[in-house]
Amino acid sequence: FTLKIESPFRIALLATIGVGFGVFLLNLVSNLATLIVYIAIAIFIALGIDPIVTWLERKKISRSISILIVIVVFLGLAVAAFAFTLPIIFSQVENFAQIISGFIKSLPNTDISKVLKELFPALNIDQIIVDFSTFLDKSFSKLLSDPNLISVVTGGIFNFINAVISTFFGILIVVVLTIYFTISMNIIKQSV
Repeated sequence: FTLKIESPFRIALLATIGVGFGVFLLNLVSNLATLIVYIAIAIFIALGIDPIVTWLERKKISRSISILIVIVVFLGLAVAAFAFTLPIIFSQVENFAQIISGFIKSLPNTDISKVLKELFPALNIDQIIVDFSTFLDKSFSKLLSDPNLISVVTGGIFNFINAVISTFFGILIVVVLTIYFTISMNIIKQSV
């Protein structure tokens, strides 16, 4: 294959097609990476629960019922863990917000204020702290009244909802693939 430089347009066209194909392949691989991770997680879980399914089969329970029992117990434990950790996370976030609020309000009476006054005697540290607290209050009030900032916040909320929905469907894909791999584990073992 030789490339004759007869027309710069032909070379530009070939280069553009090549770059476009390269971008397409990179986009394809990045989109498939998530699916490959889902498949790997599902295989890992299926390999982990297969001994339990096999043990239940030895106890004279059919394979399909064994898989159903194990999957229901597995999902029940996951939901229970999520249900127990969610209130803890919310309470910790609330406690953190209260601690920060209390810290800012008590800042003028703390040792930090005294140390800053000793380090910077020319500065009015109490006034700086009051100005900082006022700035935070005004910023929060501005956040609630500025339509541009509200759109940023609502955009963040929509991104959060999108992340929650994506996570839900990712978990659903992993559960379905886990069931599939667990059902076909004997065939997979025989083929290997």
